Parts: sequence; structure tokens; C-alpha cells
Amino acid sequence: MIKFLLATLIISGFWCLGQSKNARMRARLAGLWQFSDGLQAMESEIRGVCAPLPVAFEAAGRSCPLFTEAARLCGRESAEDAFFRAVTATVPEAEEAEIFRSFAAGLSAGETAGQLANIDRCRTRLDTLIKRLEGDVTRLGRLYSKAGVLAGLLVVILLF
Repeated sequence: MIKFLLATLIISGFWCLGQSKNARMRARLAGLWQFSDGLQAMESEIRGVCAPLPVAFEAAGRSCPLFTEAARLCGRESAEDAFFRAVTATVPEAEEAEIFRSFAAGLSAGETAGQLANIDRCRTRLDTLIKRLEGDVTRLGRLYSKAGVLAGLLVVILLF
């Protein structure tokens, strides 16, 4: 009976490891969706009322905390530097950080048309990444869960 409980505990533990990897992938995807929503809000502010970047960051911050951090930093430095620092402080993934940094570099465009073009370029790159990650989450999420169970079974077989 104790061996059965121990085996169940080991298998469950490895399954949880697989589930945690799956959850990290889903959280990454959710963060990208939030950023995309923030870009939409920022575009609406710039297009609708020609809002300056700090105000547009605040509007986008309702959807994505990265924009909130950038809006907070805008009081002390330029919008480009503030967004770049916010990305550096909060984005751990290299792919997203590269997209966000190129977006930050485009924030130096002074006119509304340049800002909207920068948002459009960023959204195009972001949509490509989101589509790829959605496929990965669907395909690899199940794989990680099943691999966790199989790894747990292997450990149980080797121990007993």
C-alpha cells in the first residue's frame, strides 16, 4: 500500500512539473495578448486625440502592465528610454524583448503618422509570434503533461 501511494505521489509530482511548463507557456502567450491589446489602446489614443506618448502609455497600461511601467518612467526620461527600461526590467524572453526594443526605438518618431506606423510594424511582428506560440501551446502543452507522467512512471519503475 505504501509503495502504491509513493508511486502515485512520484507520478503526480512529475505530472505537475509538466503542467508548470505548460502554464508558463500559456502565461507567456497571455502576456503577448495583453501587449497586443495595449498597442490597440495606444493606437486609439494617438489616432483619436493625438495624445502624447505618456498619455497613450497610460491608456495602454489598462491592458498591459509594461505600458504602466513605461508611463511611470516617462516623467523622468524620454518615452523611448522609458519604454526601453521597462522592457529591460520586465520582459525575460528574448524574442519578445527584441520586438519590444525595436518598438521602443521607433517611439522617437515625432509625428502621429510615424507613431502609428511603428505600432503597425510592432503589431505585425507580434501577431506572427502569437500565432507560432499558439500552435506551440496547443501541441507542446499536451506533450509536456504526458511527458511528465511518463517520466514519473519511469522513475517508479526504476525505484521499485
